This record gives sequence, structure tokens and C-alpha cells, in this order.
Amino acid sequence: MPKYSFLLLFILASSCQDWKVDVAATNPDKSFSVNSLISPLDSIIRVDVNRIQEVISEPTPYNVDLSVSNAQVIISGGGQEATLIYDEDLHYYVSQPNQIIIKANETYLLKVEVNGVLLTAKTTVPEGPLVSDSSIELVEQTVDVVTFKFRWVDPNQGLHSYLILNRVQIGNGSTNANLENNEGEYGSFIESPIGIQKTFEFSGGFSKFNKNTTDPSVLRMLIYSANPDFKEFIDDNYRSVAGVKSEIGLFERFQNPTNRYSNIENGYGIFAAYNLLTLKLVVENN
Repeated sequence: MPKYSFLLLFILASSCQDWKVDVAATNPDKSFSVNSLISPLDSIIRVDVNRIQEVISEPTPYNVDLSVSNAQVIISGGGQEATLIYDEDLHYYVSQPNQIIIKANETYLLKVEVNGVLLTAKTTVPEGPLVSDSSIELVEQTVDVVTFKFRWVDPNQGLHSYLILNRVQIGNGSTNANLENNEGEYGSFIESPIGIQKTFEFSGGFSKFNKNTTDPSVLRMLIYSANPDFKEFIDDNYRSVAGVKSEIGLFERFQNPTNRYSNIENGYGIFAAYNLLTLKLVVENN
């Protein structure tokens, strides 16, 4: 599985869980949560199926395993179909490697049947920017600061959004670059006008916080192509957060999915798709 697509997996281990009441007692038609993000980068598809519980107070934390192990989980699309198997160690459903190939511009259907309840959702995979239509380059390097610029062309012509994240590695430490752009605040989604193959151009910089190392500064710019469900999911979960600062933790599982954006029919959760282009800039420590 590609390095960065692994970071997009939902974090299964639920820690510091609060007192909860089973929602099934009050809403028996929506007793389950289903979460899955798919991308052409992934060779293994993961689906997280859980019982729903609602947070009602915050006493001493304790751990509760809400995973459902007796569901039938099927993903189909692009002339393919795969039945996923529950992994007893990981507590979620997985496909075999390359059992189903996720392709851009294809629509995929997710079906989950558990305890007589059928949960369904569908999502369309956006295209990612082409490497040939993208670039990143060094503008200036001083003792303290590195500045750079990058660009890419929108292959989706406004049908999907983009989220830009980054990480700078210097020796054993890491930080984030500051971006300057005219299309939207850092951490927010940007879009092209519908039908326009727009070129996005950005500039940015970062501080060389570790001046004692001889290691190069390595900047990775992550350009996510986000379909509408992906965008709604991130916007809803980060509505009160002032910008998403890195790809780490971007898709942490939230404790209360009943008041979050959902596209799961007869349940809660998210089935969405994304694509990703990573631009890398290595700056030698002069």
C-alpha cells in the first residue's frame, strides 16, 4: 500500500471513549456506522463497520470495541466486485491485494448487510493532477528560510475540489510550510470554475529550524483531489478547526458520527473517494 495512502486509513483504535448510550434503543433503523475512503493509490480496500453509540457525558475514559464482525461487505464498480473479509486482529474488513482496482472517473457501490439491515452508498473517484502538468521548484534559500513555488493543472475542470497539505522533514524533526495563495486559505478547499481546466499557482516558505544538521530539507506537498462527499466529510469534521496542518490525523475516527455528515443509506458514516499527487522538493543544506 503506498506510503501516503496508508495515512488516509481511518484510525481504528478508539481511545479515551466516554460514557455512551446505545442509539439502537432509540433509533433501531440506524444502528450502524460504515466508514471507507477509496483511492487509485490503494491496493487493499478497507471498510470499518461499527455499532453506533452516542456520547452523553465525559467521566473516566475506558475502551469499548464497537466493531461488527458478522457483516457481509461488498464493493463493486468498473466491472469489478469484491467481497471483503473481516480481519480479527485489525477489527475491520479488507480486500485481498488488488482484488478490486480503483480507477479515476468510475463510480463504486458499497453494500453492507448486518443483522438484516442493508446499508448502501456510492461514490465517484476524481482524477488526480498529472505529474507532467505539475511542478515544484526552489525560489531562494538563506541561512534561515527556504522559499519555493509550485503549480498544477486541474484535470477535473471544476467538478471536484482540492485540499493542499504539506510536511517538511529536516533531520529528525518536522514542520509545515506557510503557503501564500490567492485561491483560498491554507487548509481549505479550492475549486476551478465548472468547465475550466485551470492552472493553480502557489508560493510558500519554511524556516530551517534545525541549523545544526547536514541533512537536506525535504518538502512534500500533498495535493488531494476530493470528490463532493470527501469534501463534505472534511469540512464537517473540521468546521471548528482553524486549518488542517498536516496529513497526520486527517481522517481520525470521531466518537459521535450521528451528528456528522453522512452519505450512508440506512446508517451513519462516509463512503468517499480521493486522488493524490505528491510533489517533492529536496533542498540541500548549504
